[in-house]
Amino acid sequence: MSKIKCVNRWLVLKPNHSQRLTEGGIILPEDEVERNDRGVIVEIAEAWLNSEGESQPTLMTTGEEVFYNKDRGTEIIEKDILNEYGIKEGEELIYLMYDDLYFVTKSNKEGDRKRKQYAKQHGI
Repeated sequence: MSKIKCVNRWLVLKPNHSQRLTEGGIILPEDEVERNDRGVIVEIAEAWLNSEGESQPTLMTTGEEVFYNKDRGTEIIEKDILNEYGIKEGEELIYLMYDDLYFVTKSNKEGDRKRKQYAKQHGI
């Protein structure tokens, strides 16, 4: 089995596909539901290099849900990698750059700690 090790500005997330029910209990197919692209981070680099070559901390962590730009991501289809992350057939992982995230929609304690520490260090 192999896991992905993210480096620099790359991360892997699992899309958060939620089914929608009508009032009568009918499940609408995904292509019929207008939704934002959300996903949960499953792998992310701990730090990345900025344009000056300086190391910057990653201000998000695994388990956080984010909005992302799916059109810029790459779908991971290797079965051994999908199995390692517990992804079932028909589900997917997306590999994309840190810059393609919009913002965190559901945070966790580790991500909140990182962001607070960064803000304190930089007087934000």
